[in-house]
Parts: sequence; structure tokens; C-alpha cells
Amino acid sequence: MNIYQRINEIRKKVTYIQKVTAVQTYKAVTHDQVTAALRASMVEQNILILPHLISTKSLDAGATSKGTVQVRVEAEYSFSFINGDEPADGFQVSVSAHAIDTGDKAAGKALSYAMKMVLLKVFTIETGESDESRFAEDFDLLSYAESLSEVTSKDVVQHLYLQAKAQAIKLNDTEAFKKITDITKGVLAKIEGGAK
Repeated sequence: MNIYQRINEIRKKVTYIQKVTAVQTYKAVTHDQVTAALRASMVEQNILILPHLISTKSLDAGATSKGTVQVRVEAEYSFSFINGDEPADGFQVSVSAHAIDTGDKAAGKALSYAMKMVLLKVFTIETGESDESRFAEDFDLLSYAESLSEVTSKDVVQHLYLQAKAQAIKLNDTEAFKKITDITKGVLAKIEGGAK
């Protein structure tokens, strides 16, 4: 079988992955969930996936109230899908991703997010909730929520919220705008509750 036929065999087996990881006001499918659901079938079909970094840049994403620097990594990747029995038989998929972290994990988070999205889209896997949001494809809500989870300063929350809001407005995505607003309100309520 060629690479496309092998992928279709996997599509017959893996059709759905439920969003179970709770993040603020929404649920998400994680990189590990997607990998676990697909790995055995990919080994059986002898399909290899190799990531290639095309470009990357690191940006200052503000600091927490404790002064911890947050870094936002934006990257472009190309993923090669290869027929292990005939390495010349394959194709590539390109994707962009970004992530925010207070340590050195932003680059890894961006790669994990990119890989997860490529696998979900190539194998056309349903996740049980609407993924029509274009914002969700261009902006990692999970990373946004994680970056806010360690913040104790309203000013930093406002800064990150304005960045996310600007991106949602640019994409004209009202669903995404609502999600980032809900996440931000939850974080601000937590900060205000802790200050009492």
C-alpha cells in the first residue's frame, strides 16, 4: 500500500479522541492522548513522521508578579509522513504554532502543539467539540491558560489578554474571543480572591 492508503487504514480505526483535559473553562485533547491513540496503528502500517523546524523566534511575553520572565516561541514546522517500506513514498505538511512558558519549555510546547494539530488534521480525527474556530488553530489556548496559571499580577494578565484579544480580532473569531475572555476572567477572579 502507498502512504495514502496506509493513512486511510488508520483513519478507519481511529475516528475519535475525547477532550478530557480540563483547562480553565474548556477541555482539550493533549499531545500524549493523540500519540497514544495513533502510535500502534502507525507502527502497524509502518508510517514514520519526522518533524523539521523551518523557522523560530522568541518574544518577550511579559513577566509574572514575581518577576519571572515569560517567553513566547513562534515557530514554523514541516512534518514528513514517510512510508517505512518505501521511503521515497511520502508527503509533507507545514504548520505554525506558538507557546508561552516561564522556563525553557516554550519551544517544546510549540512543537508538541504543532505535532498534535498535524496528526488530528491528517487523520481527520474528531474530538467531540467544535473545532471550527480558526483562532484555535493559530493560537494555543492551552498554552495561554497555562501561562496565566502562574501569574499573580493583574497588569500581566491584562497584557497577555490584550495580545490574545488582538489576535482573535485579527482573525475575526468571536468564539475564540469568548474563550480567552472566559479564561482571563477566571484568572482575575482567582487573583482577586487570593488578595482578600
